[in-house]
Amino acid sequence: MSLDLVKAIKAPFSGQDWIKKLIIGGILFMIPIVNFAMVGYVIKYLKNILNGNESTPEISDFGALFVTGIKAFVGSLLLFIPFGIICIIIGMLFSDAQIVANLIVYVFYIVYYFVAYILMARFAMDEKILSMIDFASVGKLLAGNKNTLLFVLFVIALGIVYGVVTTVCCITVVGMILIPFIILASMLSNFNLIGQFVKSSPNFEEVKASAN
Repeated sequence: MSLDLVKAIKAPFSGQDWIKKLIIGGILFMIPIVNFAMVGYVIKYLKNILNGNESTPEISDFGALFVTGIKAFVGSLLLFIPFGIICIIIGMLFSDAQIVANLIVYVFYIVYYFVAYILMARFAMDEKILSMIDFASVGKLLAGNKNTLLFVLFVIALGIVYGVVTTVCCITVVGMILIPFIILASMLSNFNLIGQFVKSSPNFEEVKASAN
């Protein structure tokens, strides 16, 4: 199974009522605290993909989406703690060589970023906070996965595409209004790509079974 970048880009704009979903989702995304529900929404979308349903879900059962979003946030904090500690240690060890320290931290951040993406898929399988630090599953999903380099390149490509679109929108006031909707579309595209990558792992079914 290969990865399809075009499919990921089209994902937010496909399926029934996609315009309504993006409008409602974008509005909710702009509201502080309430926007945790939209984090839960993209997690639900990722979970659907892992279960074989690639259509964007309806924005319903707001309470459940909100709880899922809060869990994902807490899990992300748990994941960030060791990263932050390591960055502090690196800074202390290379206090006399700041350029080297910055370079090491930058490389480590890139690794952290992609590991976090995979852990988000692991979290989507059972929505347990500790699943966000299930590094054993990350190892299994990466082992033998021939699409790892392609995944990295496609994530970068998505960042460039949506980055350009966002920059263009910032030129006008009307365009700036669209930014929350673009951010939501970007998240859906990225999560579609994450789902594709995780499902392409030869150990996907094993990891999924262990999560249930």
